[in-house]
Amino acid sequence: MNAPISVSVRPQRLTEYPPAPWGHRVKRGRYLAAAVAALVGFTTFATGGAHASTPAVPISYDGVAPTFGKAANGAVGEVWPADSQVQYRTLTSGTWSSPTTLATLPGGLTVRSTTAAVGLNYLGNLDVYVVASDGQAWHSYAASGASGWSGFSSLGAPAVPIAGDVAVGTNYLGNQEMYVRTIDGQVFHRFSTPGQGSGWSGWDTMGRPAPGVRGDVAVGKNSLGNQELYIVGNDGRPYHNFSTPGLGSGWNGWDPLDGPIAPLGDVSVGINYVGNQELYLVGVDGTVWHNYATPGSGSGWVGWSPLSAPDGVALTGNAYVQPHDFSVLGQQWIRVITNTGVVWQTTQTPGAGSGWTGWTPPSTPLPPVNTPPPVTAPPAPAPTPTPSQQNAIRSAQSYLKFMHFSRLGLIGQLSSPYGEGFPLADATFAVDSLNVDWNAQAVGSAQDYLKTMGFSCQGLIDQLSSRYGEQLTVEQATYGATQVGLC
Repeated sequence: MNAPISVSVRPQRLTEYPPAPWGHRVKRGRYLAAAVAALVGFTTFATGGAHASTPAVPISYDGVAPTFGKAANGAVGEVWPADSQVQYRTLTSGTWSSPTTLATLPGGLTVRSTTAAVGLNYLGNLDVYVVASDGQAWHSYAASGASGWSGFSSLGAPAVPIAGDVAVGTNYLGNQEMYVRTIDGQVFHRFSTPGQGSGWSGWDTMGRPAPGVRGDVAVGKNSLGNQELYIVGNDGRPYHNFSTPGLGSGWNGWDPLDGPIAPLGDVSVGINYVGNQELYLVGVDGTVWHNYATPGSGSGWVGWSPLSAPDGVALTGNAYVQPHDFSVLGQQWIRVITNTGVVWQTTQTPGAGSGWTGWTPPSTPLPPVNTPPPVTAPPAPAPTPTPSQQNAIRSAQSYLKFMHFSRLGLIGQLSSPYGEGFPLADATFAVDSLNVDWNAQAVGSAQDYLKTMGFSCQGLIDQLSSRYGEQLTVEQATYGATQVGLC
């Protein structure tokens, strides 16, 4: 897998109204509670006149992963992870406010998610979701009080550790539904049950396509108003599964949406000008491809066709295409940021020419994001390892005697039910308690690959740093490839 490129989306026109009350209840019919009214994998849904969208794939720039929101009155804001916090800021008259802490994870936990998912709860309040360093899903919702937000509370995790980010949709009862991918390639979900028990169902598996899955879930809403999920299988084919309320298990099951090209990254979903779902992906040919729903006609999909790529630019790596929602903003457009940091954009033009403007640099530059410096605290005394942690440490040491790992790879091996089966927290404790030279591990991994395969400099860096490869950092992977003489 090639190295990821980062992608971001911003609206072209911003109506200058006072910001919506991000820290207060979103009034139905008045505010558009949009958790990125225009991001890839965001699904717009309607409840009593209010709309919201929920992200399914990561985006990043300037080292953070913002989730952009736009209210019906033109107010905008965004949220993003920052160490142990989720922060937000608002845009008024073209000026961004200073970053403000929305909520902080307790107990020294940090945010592991690459982006914060945003939904709308049964009270009409915004609800923000992340995966923390303990491997559990956590959320914070808009509430009364000084900060305008509740503190973070845990929603737990399936029995199998979470591998990616949270995606959020709205089910046929109008309640939030969470989706995660686990390390064994399954999709799990959990839905809100207002007024019943804890307020949430337990975690249940939705199974997986036969080859297993990679990447994260995208949540759409089909012409019947039911949720539709999209994910890429380990065989490189896009798959979908849609809700069938009152029928059988309540879900249709996973079916492929085959096309002429295999995707590099995740599938993205938006809503086009006729109100139907439109899917986007970057193919192995380095171009953007799309496919839109045609309810009641043929297979229900028009089929995949290319949207090309910026002139002279081949989009490489785990590229995330992010379409706007036409029903919210009056147009769809896609922005990508290549791995050289260049931003390109194409806008949908229904009924004119090819239906798209072609790739151009955007007229509005991305605003800078200031990530606050980390807060340092006096070092705490080293805890005494539990028996499980002691055994995890011994297992980690044994693995490192005959194999090369990244930090994430070793944690995954120790915690996987197909590996050692330690609790994720104990596996993380064990790996972090060892004084491992990850640069040396990167060199060893590079040497191992070159014994059996041929690579270019960039190809080896991509393989070593990919989340589907060795999961080293780009810096460690670059060091490894350099030390073996490829770069």
